[in-house]
Amino acid sequence: MLTVSSTHQDFLQDLNGRIAIMHSSQIDRLNDLSYAMALGKVTLLNLDPVIDVISHLYSSRGRPAADPRMLIRSLVLMYHFQETSIQLWHDRLEYDFLLRVLCGISGRNPAVGTYYSLMDRLYLWDISVNILPAGKNNKPKKAKKPKGRPGRKPKKVLTQM
Repeated sequence: MLTVSSTHQDFLQDLNGRIAIMHSSQIDRLNDLSYAMALGKVTLLNLDPVIDVISHLYSSRGRPAADPRMLIRSLVLMYHFQETSIQLWHDRLEYDFLLRVLCGISGRNPAVGTYYSLMDRLYLWDISVNILPAGKNNKPKKAKKPKGRPGRKPKKVLTQM
């Protein structure tokens, strides 16, 4: 179930509020070029239209899903910081408060499976039959091995007439 209550403007207000109360060591990190570029990316990247496009991919029942905009923001930052593993990125988010703020994560860090769930939804969204024809992912059939020991001829069976 997809429930979204905040907009990009709400994210920006929350981001500015959280930056305003940050420790000076975090502000110094934010002045670093890579973090300053990351801040620029997340402030310019308005992901509000994403909700209208992907809302049909979520069920109307069940547990509320993590905000896909926050996950996409996190994946953009993962790419920005040249991290190639979602597991390692998740671990980095666990201890890096500044990255969590830039992603828009408030509260608990989303589980690794949440990222894969979003990617599965996006991947399976518009797959045509031509891309993945039936049987494409089946294992190839193995040739049957002859019975008996290798290198020995089979015994002749004598038949009486």
